Amino acid sequence: MNIIFVADIFGVTEEFNHLCRQVTANIERLFDENHSLNVKYHLIGPYQHDMSKFLCEQEAYQYFIQHVNLDGYVNVLEQQVSAISGPKILIGFSVGGVLFGNYALKVILSIALVLIVFIVVKFGI
Repeated sequence: MNIIFVADIFGVTEEFNHLCRQVTANIERLFDENHSLNVKYHLIGPYQHDMSKFLCEQEAYQYFIQHVNLDGYVNVLEQQVSAISGPKILIGFSVGGVLFGNYALKVILSIALVLIVFIVVKFGI
């Protein structure tokens, strides 16, 4: 079983990695009482290098739009997911989840067992 986490515009940070390890461990405990599942987790982010130095969301957003954009991130997602064999659970955070709905749904549904999307919405009041 492969759990594939797709990061937001901040990319694969140390905090994101830690969260994904915890979620994977919890899924293993929940579904694998006999320890018969071989659960692996994979991290996919929009950048080829660590971008954990963003000072704010606006800076991360601007960098993402200028250097990656949604189409580029879809390409990264499709390439990396297709290289992973076996059953897959995809979990997307923010823009990582938007990729599922806006661009790659047909491809993802043909290769994924489950899709989970987390999107945070801010409302100005």
